[in-house]
Amino acid sequence: MKCQAHRSDGRPCKAKARPGRRWCIFHDPSMTQRGREARSRGGSTHKATVLPESTPDVSLRSVSDVVALVEATANQVRTGRLAPNVANCVGILCQVALKAIEGDALERRIAALEERAASRHVNGRYGSLEASMR
Repeated sequence: MKCQAHRSDGRPCKAKARPGRRWCIFHDPSMTQRGREARSRGGSTHKATVLPESTPDVSLRSVSDVVALVEATANQVRTGRLAPNVANCVGILCQVALKAIEGDALERRIAALEERAASRHVNGRYGSLEASMR
């Protein structure tokens, strides 16, 4: 059986009525106070999980920094000291950091190769194969 109530826009409610009642859980007059209390609690019990403000910042400038953070995060999750959703976010940020580190290393390698190639350039030509092997 469908709920006998009407929504605020005047259309009939399409929810199923509670067993033995004429209304759904949202329109049942006996549930009004419980619903109000549940909505009130809803805003406070589902706050975002965050680390304490006193948690020190960590450097993510090297692969070993990232590995250390991932290791610490995994151990915190395993022992219940860190919520999995926070750890997931840390993991994603670590992936971003690793990509940036990788890109930086690649840029430096390319720059070194270009510099090396430019230093071998002689009179508009490159030196011999033997010279390039030095």
